[in-house]
Amino acid sequence: MASLKLTTQISTSAAEFPAAGPRRRPNFGGPGKNRVGFRVYATQPDAGPDLSVTVNGLKMPNPFVIGSGPPGTNYKVMKRAFDDGWGAVIAKTVSLDAEKVINVTPRYAKLRAEANGSALGQVIGWQNIELISDRPLETMLKEFKQLKEEYPDRILIASIMEEYNKAAWEELIDRVEQTGV
Repeated sequence: MASLKLTTQISTSAAEFPAAGPRRRPNFGGPGKNRVGFRVYATQPDAGPDLSVTVNGLKMPNPFVIGSGPPGTNYKVMKRAFDDGWGAVIAKTVSLDAEKVINVTPRYAKLRAEANGSALGQVIGWQNIELISDRPLETMLKEFKQLKEEYPDRILIASIMEEYNKAAWEELIDRVEQTGV
């Protein structure tokens, strides 16, 4: 990520700072006098503090993790998270059979301060009620594998869910592990 550096530029050329539209230019002491302007340059950021952490033997460049939900829906948004510097992403929850998923609308519910669920309580957050991805498992597995190849130093965590069936859970775990996630 680039930082901005502000430098002062002094020029004798009025052509470098053309007036916008028919506005009159201010008189800086007559023709040929210096005009002061600013130019912005993108530079490499200063090395900041090391924010890397190790959790259960997994090293992350920083402790900032995107939780399972819409920001982990597909390759494009997870890639963007890694490109923007997030330390880890927990992908949207997947299962063996995405066709049994009911796509709810709206996808978010208001989380209110009142414990009794009163509609009058102050909104203190949002709850994702979508629960699980409706995308095919094969698509998600392909994207997991691609992300792990492109970002081997980042942590990608799969959120998985399956019916109460040991064989189905074991199959899902095995297939996800084969992607490197």
